Amino acid sequence: MLSLEVQAAGVVSLANCVQEQAVASVSDQALGLRRPDISAIFNGVPIAIEIRNTHAVDDEKLEWLQACGLSTVEIQVSDLSDLDSESITAELEQRLFLPSDSSKWLLHFGDAEALLRLDENERSLRAARADEEAIVLAERSQQLAKDNSNRQFRDDVREIEHTNLPLGPSATLRIARSRIRCTVKWHGYPPANTIDLVRNLAHRFSGRFNRQGMRWELYRREGCKDLYAQLIDLATAHLVNPFPDTPLTAARSAATNAPPPIARALPDPNDQERFDERAAIMEFDGNLSRAIAEERAQRERRGAASAWS
Repeated sequence: MLSLEVQAAGVVSLANCVQEQAVASVSDQALGLRRPDISAIFNGVPIAIEIRNTHAVDDEKLEWLQACGLSTVEIQVSDLSDLDSESITAELEQRLFLPSDSSKWLLHFGDAEALLRLDENERSLRAARADEEAIVLAERSQQLAKDNSNRQFRDDVREIEHTNLPLGPSATLRIARSRIRCTVKWHGYPPANTIDLVRNLAHRFSGRFNRQGMRWELYRREGCKDLYAQLIDLATAHLVNPFPDTPLTAARSAATNAPPPIARALPDPNDQERFDERAAIMEFDGNLSRAIAEERAQRERRGAASAWS
């Protein structure tokens, strides 16, 4: 907040002090004559001192004082009547010569100039901070746009409906849709060939795998509901047989003579766990069938023990 000092604190000298002298407005004679309690000169400027005993200066008198060009101080004394003379003198000295809540300026000849200076200071400050304010406003606007975009995205990807399909005795395939995307995710422990089928299904529609959410995501700004129905139909029809015309078909044909999967065939549970992990990495990173991934993991296990360290 901007502020200016209009009148410095401290004792000042008054000249030509007169009690209840009749004063008329120079600019408006229709206002008539009034008698301030005390009239004086302060730094060459006429001043009125009003003693507040029974009532304060009202709006009409304040308007008259202002029209007369009189700076005005009001001093409260109505609370001194019950004091003895010595206490009254001490209290008046406090109110006349020291800062006191019982003495205040009602009008001051420096008010108008101070207001002009305040306006000028405010304009200068705003001009100096214009660039800073523009940056702050731009940052707020960008943050608001980002928040709105994030909120819109959350609304767009909020799930509307889903379908769970069985994948063997201990797994399900969850297909869901929102306004702009479909998701495909298995839960539990599906057979290895079913994992291949899910991958093929997602690849067919240019899906991408979200490792954090462990799901396939297929984005569509239009036709997401139709895609959802198509995914359900295809997944239901091809849970056992591979999808036709996909790269995995050739890989499965090449694996016809591969040794059968050896899952859960190792005597050491720790060895089995490491083997399953390595086979899974080969399967997903190499886009291999489960059988080929296990066969390669088995060759690694037999040929290089360091692969499990």
